[in-house]
Amino acid sequence: MSTIAPSTNSSCLSGAFPVPLAEGFLCNPGFYCPNNTDAHPPEYCAPTTDCLLTRLQTVNNICPTPQGVYEPFVCPPGSFCAPGGQQLAPCPPGHFCPLGTAKPYACGATSICPAGSAREFVMDGFIFILVVDILLLGLFLEPVLRRAARGWARLLSAVSGKKLGSRDVEVGSERGDDGGGSGVSDAERSLRRFVASVGKCVGSGETGLAFGWEGLSLVLPTGKTILAAQSGFVGKGRMWAIMGGSGAGKSSFVNVLMGKTAHTTGTIYVNGEASQISRFKKLIGYVPQDDVLMAECTVRENIMHAASVRLPRAWTAAQRREHVDTLIACLGLAHVQHNLVGDALASAISGGQRKRVSIGLELAAAPMALFLDEPTSGLDASASLAIMGLLKQLSNLGVTVMCIIHQPRPEVLDFLDGLTLLHKGHQIYHGDMSGLMGHFSEMGFELSGKSNVADAVLDIISGHGIVPGTSAMPASALDSLLVSRWRPQALKIAADLSDREKHPAGHDLEALARSAASRGAPRLRQVYLCFIRSIKQQWIRKTSFLIEISVGAVAGLLIGLSLYQLKGMHFQGAYHAPFTILSSALNYTLVPQIGLLCSLAIGLAAAAPGVKTFGEEKQIYWREASSGHSRLAYYVGKVVATFPRLAISAMHFTTFYCVLATPWMPFWSMYLSNLLYFYCIYGLASIMSMLVRREDGPLMAMIVSLIIGVFGGYGPPLYLVKQWHLEWLWRLCPGIWLTEAYFDQHLAIMSHLYDLDLAASWTGYVRGRFAMDIGILLVIGTVYRVIAFGGLVFLNQAGRKR
Repeated sequence: MSTIAPSTNSSCLSGAFPVPLAEGFLCNPGFYCPNNTDAHPPEYCAPTTDCLLTRLQTVNNICPTPQGVYEPFVCPPGSFCAPGGQQLAPCPPGHFCPLGTAKPYACGATSICPAGSAREFVMDGFIFILVVDILLLGLFLEPVLRRAARGWARLLSAVSGKKLGSRDVEVGSERGDDGGGSGVSDAERSLRRFVASVGKCVGSGETGLAFGWEGLSLVLPTGKTILAAQSGFVGKGRMWAIMGGSGAGKSSFVNVLMGKTAHTTGTIYVNGEASQISRFKKLIGYVPQDDVLMAECTVRENIMHAASVRLPRAWTAAQRREHVDTLIACLGLAHVQHNLVGDALASAISGGQRKRVSIGLELAAAPMALFLDEPTSGLDASASLAIMGLLKQLSNLGVTVMCIIHQPRPEVLDFLDGLTLLHKGHQIYHGDMSGLMGHFSEMGFELSGKSNVADAVLDIISGHGIVPGTSAMPASALDSLLVSRWRPQALKIAADLSDREKHPAGHDLEALARSAASRGAPRLRQVYLCFIRSIKQQWIRKTSFLIEISVGAVAGLLIGLSLYQLKGMHFQGAYHAPFTILSSALNYTLVPQIGLLCSLAIGLAAAAPGVKTFGEEKQIYWREASSGHSRLAYYVGKVVATFPRLAISAMHFTTFYCVLATPWMPFWSMYLSNLLYFYCIYGLASIMSMLVRREDGPLMAMIVSLIIGVFGGYGPPLYLVKQWHLEWLWRLCPGIWLTEAYFDQHLAIMSHLYDLDLAASWTGYVRGRFAMDIGILLVIGTVYRVIAFGGLVFLNQAGRKR
């Protein structure tokens, strides 16, 4: 192995001649130099074969004994060598002493560190997660235990023959039907109370909005006409229907009128003045055809949230509760008000009840005008009449009601004041219900014998109606007839719109603007309401939360288990001069590798849950934002509600990793680093939820999280990236900052033993700026959220607007 001839006078075990390391006595911190003096300065001895093979390894690569009488020996793990290197002592209890310890490191108050410890088993995290998990388990089992207690109470009652009272078993309002025993008079009283409550909100006598439109049309960039130019007027306090066959343009007309879709030509009037209806969205309610509801909240919580956010801020909490109580009674939802709304797969209420809840969300805001898209769809005849009756009462109060209706029954038509009839994007009738039959009779269609005028009209415009004495009319001829016969009336309406007397204004626009400004909870209050609702959502979906923290814990456990045999020695550097020649095999890449593994594990654990933060309820956000909710308050409330989840998930991951890997990095420094990386992944997942479809969000978030994890400086190594002049690209990703924080903190306690500047130069990382690394992780995670918020506001405009 060695070409140096052995000497019987050599102080080296190999017999080779020693190499002096200093001219006099010298012992670097962390070394044991018992035989060195000024007369016998430290020496380097060529190692024996066995020692050389040991030093070439990257695990347990310290020779068990010095290779010469005067060769310094690095202080072994579990011991410390006091400054001067003349004393080797075992590590005292309550301290730990890794390789090359000059002064024992104190363990934490909860750490396990017996005498001779070479690493610290930190129990801080275990204590934290033990308390948290017990609390979560108790909350998780509480409903089960409560149901079991009620079951035992029923059993004991049956055995003893004692009849349970209302306090023993919950019955009555939870299961009964409010229409069963309340009677008609109670329903009427509830209706009157609700109408009075709305009147108090909007100001009876000055209630309502009048809408007009002149030459309103919508033409796509391709040249296809969706809505032909049309004009009309709906006065305040009118109950107006929009009807037509499938594809007639009913929804498009409402979208254009409300400002959801930009019109191509025309002018919209609000109370006689040219304006945009969207300007007064806080005063206007809109009920979509699909029931967009918060599945994890009860019927009452859904309606109460809308009332708390949208009612005038001057109202007290008691007034809001009374308003909501009355509304729930009017909608016939009292017996299910504490039931979860659920989704299409699992719901505790019927489809008709979901529709009533959807209407209740808008009525809770006491609007001055209300637009509804097929409010009676999914309802039985009785429920349809009840809803339309309530809407009619509101219109009598002065609230303008416009609704898209498909095949209404005759009793529903009796509630309507007027009708806009559309056919293939053209307006073929707009006026009072009383004039509908006469208009079609003038074209030769006989409607006097029809029991349902609406069905008869729809049959006619669909081509199923036949002019008496003639054969079936071709579709083109029918279309021409319907449009041409209405054109003179349309021109007359357009001319009348210029007459201000045709627009009885309840408020001028400035007064309306002031009224709108008084509506809605303050932004900070909305943040709180959205935060509380989001916390409840997470609790209802607690199973997914338990899975998330379990995945994080298992990931930390597996990574820690893979590093357990290293006994905390995750770095091996070159000793400070002049002892550099004594160094064993270097291990600069393990810490970057740990950073890569942890970033990938956190990405897998947090990406899918992060998508669910917004990806599953964008429709709810768009509905609420379009009705005047603060977009920023909604977003901030949702983001803040994820913080407890992040904190608990990061703690489980860090705890199980640290207890097995026992890194030199302080536990709370590692927890903070991991927490902020969780924060970044959640933010990145939020962006993905804005860019892709709901079902693709979790997969895309995981893929992107894995990609940015690779940009951590391990492979390709950061020093090579710098040679490519691409470090700026790596620095845009959070993985590089997490790994750099790991690198800095793992090496900090060994600055007395190793030349850390050499290690930093070789790897490319910058040491000594842990605070900056953490701060930039916070900044990146926040920037991700700002981008996600921009996507929430600006992407998918058609879906966002109501």
